Amino acid sequence: MGKKFLVPLLVALSLVWPLNAAHAQEQSAQQAEKKKKEETHTAKQVTRRAVIKEKPAPEYTEEARANKVEGEIVVRMVLASSGKVTNITPMNELPFGLTEEAIKAARKIKFEPALKDGKPVSMYVTIKYVFSL
Repeated sequence: MGKKFLVPLLVALSLVWPLNAAHAQEQSAQQAEKKKKEETHTAKQVTRRAVIKEKPAPEYTEEARANKVEGEIVVRMVLASSGKVTNITPMNELPFGLTEEAIKAARKIKFEPALKDGKPVSMYVTIKYVFSL
């Protein structure tokens, strides 16, 4: 590569580089603001906890019934400010599809979002599903 080509290329890059850096900083600031808005709170951090209106029972699978499986599944999730149940994570499991049935039931929960300073916010909750014959 000759000097005639390299010098204009370096000049062009030096002009574009600050623009890309500024754009990256702006995007980073926007992402931080969005994350702050979507922050998930614990029960201690909210003014009013989420109110569960409907908690559908999970279905018992035929395999679990045939094998007389009983027990409980604890599920952690986020009751989002949007009114949706998200981030469903079982803390333990049961065999023959019962864990999956608990997750399906958790997705159908109806609730009023938690409030912080009068505004809807997302909140972590832990729910127990009991399977007994």
